[in-house]
Amino acid sequence: MKKVVFSLLSLALASSVAVVTSAKENTANEIKPMAIYYDYEPNNYFDTASPFVAYNGNQINGTLSDNMDEDFYVFTAPSSGYYDFSIAYNNSRVKLSLILWDKNYDDIRIVHDTGNGVSFTEYLTKGEKYYLYTSVKTRPVGDSNIPVPYSIYVYN
Repeated sequence: MKKVVFSLLSLALASSVAVVTSAKENTANEIKPMAIYYDYEPNNYFDTASPFVAYNGNQINGTLSDNMDEDFYVFTAPSSGYYDFSIAYNNSRVKLSLILWDKNYDDIRIVHDTGNGVSFTEYLTKGEKYYLYTSVKTRPVGDSNIPVPYSIYVYN
């Protein structure tokens, strides 16, 4: 009897390991954010920047409420290497900017949407502090107070 129970338990354990392994294999190719950070106002200046972790797959969800709104984010690079930054938004009537600054507030990269989206790759140093900024670059007259939701994605 003990051999039968032991055999059944072994079979159940082997089956559960196979299911977990296959579930990991099925989701390995899907891109899912590791963490989602949100835009918290006020974050319109360096000293009020919203913190986030620039880890592979993390994203920031925010909204630019009008032409005067600017959103700042601050992070420390968790490792040295190349980081890909991109911003996505669903409003063809506006163009956004994405700017990366170092800890001394010197701009490293300035990218304005020209109709092809906004993205760039930059080498960052582990332990260094950086700021990421977005704002409306252009918007048609009369649309100045229409909010623009956006998502910033980080991959390294």
